[in-house]
Amino acid sequence: MTLKRQIIDEAYPTKVSAIYENQQAAETTAENLVNEAGFVPDQIEVVHPDDSELSQKLEPERGGIKRTLLKSHLILGGGFFILGILIAAYLSAYGPPLMSSSPLMTFIAFGIMGLFAGLLLAGLISIRPDHDVLINKTRGAAKEGKWVVIVHCKNEEEKEKAKTFVNTSAETL
Repeated sequence: MTLKRQIIDEAYPTKVSAIYENQQAAETTAENLVNEAGFVPDQIEVVHPDDSELSQKLEPERGGIKRTLLKSHLILGGGFFILGILIAAYLSAYGPPLMSSSPLMTFIAFGIMGLFAGLLLAGLISIRPDHDVLINKTRGAAKEGKWVVIVHCKNEEEKEKAKTFVNTSAETL
């Protein structure tokens, strides 16, 4: 299991969405994704204009997002803290005289810098900037009276498969 998979604790961490002008085209694509492309019906959401359940359809895994927040901060914060301590240990033993003459301050400084760097990286991962464009365009399309098909994908392979499948019939995001 990769570090990315250990940190991101969502069943469907990536998404593809396609915009359609009418209901029939959107629903036909959703059916074809299940019947021809092999997606599970739970992975497909059809958003209609001014859909009241838009937020739930865009991000159905509230629990997974919470676990991702917790795990990313614990793993990356702790990992970078340990990295900072290891760097401090090396610098205290072999570094410049300033650091070897004051090892406690070296450990404190590098431990805190490592912790903050890890927490900042965890925050960047947790806010999922890769979803922003898709979410904003989906909301805009729904407000403009268009239909959107959202495919929740398990991995990059599924994402590419979904993109290829819907590319022929819609504007993909």
